Amino acid sequence: MSNLIRVAWWVFGFDVVLGAVLVVAALTDKGDAAGRGLAQVYAVGCVIALLAFGAILGVSTFLRSRIGLWLSIVLMATPPVLYAVGVARRFAP
Repeated sequence: MSNLIRVAWWVFGFDVVLGAVLVVAALTDKGDAAGRGLAQVYAVGCVIALLAFGAILGVSTFLRSRIGLWLSIVLMATPPVLYAVGVARRFAP
């Protein structure tokens, strides 16, 4: 169980780093107004999702719920995986 908790928190940490990069990119964007607005909306959505992921993970860790931990890992791993698939499709022939 402790390994599952450790993996879940590592995935959460990875998501937090990606979220921080997204927020910094949204705040430092020098593009047009529409692009800046869209980037800021995505950044706010990412922060809200991170708060939800953290709440689910915190409660699951506190209750030692194996199902909750697996659910949080799957939920947290989905956005980076979908992003990687999108990038791979862009470069695929």
